[in-house]
Amino acid sequence: MKTECPNFDCNRPEKDRCTMFRKITIPAVLGDDSEGSEVAPCNGAYRNALVEYEANGALYIYSSDGIFTKLYYTASEIEGAATVSYADAKSAQTLQAAKDYTNNAISQFGPTTKTYVDQQDAVMLQSAKAYADAKDADVLQEAKNYADQAVGSGVTQNYVDQHDASTLQSAKDYADAQITSAITADQAQQVKLVLTDTDPGEGSPLPANTLLGVYRGE
Repeated sequence: MKTECPNFDCNRPEKDRCTMFRKITIPAVLGDDSEGSEVAPCNGAYRNALVEYEANGALYIYSSDGIFTKLYYTASEIEGAATVSYADAKSAQTLQAAKDYTNNAISQFGPTTKTYVDQQDAVMLQSAKAYADAKDADVLQEAKNYADQAVGSGVTQNYVDQHDASTLQSAKDYADAQITSAITADQAQQVKLVLTDTDPGEGSPLPANTLLGVYRGE
């Protein structure tokens, strides 16, 4: 609340300070006791007086030295304070009840609950391990049976033999082609010597890689 009273003369004459206790009613048109109101209560505004605000029924008592104290709260203020107090009380009760229940559960069932959980965990882990082991054994056996069947039926061997024969034939064909090409190239590089006693004449064509020798008989 404000401690200064700009709308009241706090330095009233001495005779006002000695007046008998009285009641003062502040009309609603002037305002209420809310902070910021022009007629809001402040120390020194009155002395030896009971001040009532007509706007909301709020009551204040002023001592002989001008200090005010609020006596009456409005319905909304009382309801708000009661609601807060009730909520705080219920919250405290709820928290305490939860705490008591937890403590009782731990003290009565704590060790038993932990033992039960540990046992259940062990059972579940063992079941999971047994299931995994069984599945691994089944998968390995199926793979072995398949391999044995394939080898025993000769399918694998026949397949390998066929591919080996095809590969060898391809290699043989390639080698033969290379040899034939080399022979042909070698033959192309050979020079043929032809002897004759007939002069073909200048400008006559000769086969490639051919040497012509002309001689005269006796």
